Amino acid sequence: MRKLLAVVVAALTITSLTACTSHTATDMYSNLKAECGTYKTGPNVAAVKVTETPGSKVPTVTFPAGIDSKILETKVISKGTGPAITGSQFIDFEFIQGSGSTGKVTGASKFDGTDERSQYLGGKTNLCGALAGVTEGSRVAVVVPSSIMSAGEAVANAGVFVFEIKKVYLPHAVGDEQSNQNGFPTVIRATTGQPTIRFGNDSAPTSLKVATMIKGWGPKVEANKGEKVTIHYTGWVWSSHVKFDSSWDNKLPAQFELASGSLIPGMVQGLDGQTVGSQVLLVIPPSLGYKSQAMQSIPANSTLVFVVDILGFSK
Repeated sequence: MRKLLAVVVAALTITSLTACTSHTATDMYSNLKAECGTYKTGPNVAAVKVTETPGSKVPTVTFPAGIDSKILETKVISKGTGPAITGSQFIDFEFIQGSGSTGKVTGASKFDGTDERSQYLGGKTNLCGALAGVTEGSRVAVVVPSSIMSAGEAVANAGVFVFEIKKVYLPHAVGDEQSNQNGFPTVIRATTGQPTIRFGNDSAPTSLKVATMIKGWGPKVEANKGEKVTIHYTGWVWSSHVKFDSSWDNKLPAQFELASGSLIPGMVQGLDGQTVGSQVLLVIPPSLGYKSQAMQSIPANSTLVFVVDILGFSK
C-alpha cells in the first residue's frame, strides 16, 4: 500500500442556484468537472478475478504470475450507485494489494470499516486516472504497470490492486447560493471554488458570527460526535486583512475531528449543524480563537475570519 501511495500518487465551476428546489446529496456531484478523465480497461486486468471468501469479509483475489501492462488498466467488478470520482477530492476505501510478478496477494485492509484508508486524488495523478469515473460503492481491480511501480528500481514488478470505494468527497462547496450579509466581509470565488474576501469598514464583532454563503444539500455535521470532517479553508486576521493559512494554497483539503481540542472553539461551534456542500463564513473573536496567545503570523488577541467549504465527513 505504501508503494501505491508513494509511487502511483506521486508519479469547477460552482453552479449558482437561487430557486427553492428540492435536491439530494448526490445532486451536488452532477456538474463537477471531470479533471482526471475516465478510466481505461484492457486485457490484462480482465485476468484479475475477485470472489467472496467463506468466513471472511476480505475477498479472494487471484491473477496470473507475470501479469503486467503498458498502461493503467481498470475493471469494474461491481458498480456502486453513489457519486463518481472526478478528481481533486478525498476518497475512503478498502483495498487488496498483490505482486504482478509472483501472482500473490501481499496486503489488504480488513473490509470491516475499522481500517479504511483515506487518500486525496489530485488531478492528473496516476491513481486519479485509474479511478476516474468510478462510483462510490464500486469494487474495482487495477493493474499498475511495472514502469510505474518500479520507479527506477532494477526489478520490474507490476502492481495489482482491488479497491472498494466506500466514500467520495466533494472537491469544493456546492449548493444554493445565499445572499451576502451586512457586516460580513464579501466572499469572492474563483471558477475552481477557491475563495478570497474583501473587507469592509466594519468594526470587528465581539461574539461569534456565522454566515452560510452556499447552502449544501448533504447531511448535517455534528460537533463532538466523533465525526472527522473534510474541509477546504482559508483564514485571515481581521485587523490586518492578512491571510495566514489556506488549504487551497496547499492544494490539499484538511481533515479534522469536529471536536473541542482538535479545532479552536469558534470553528467547532460555527460548523456544528452545517450541511455537507456548504460554504460557511466564520468571524471568530479572540475568546473563541487563540485568545492572548500569538500563533506564528497571528498576533495575540486577534479576531479571525475563515471561509470553510464542508466537503464531507466520516465517523
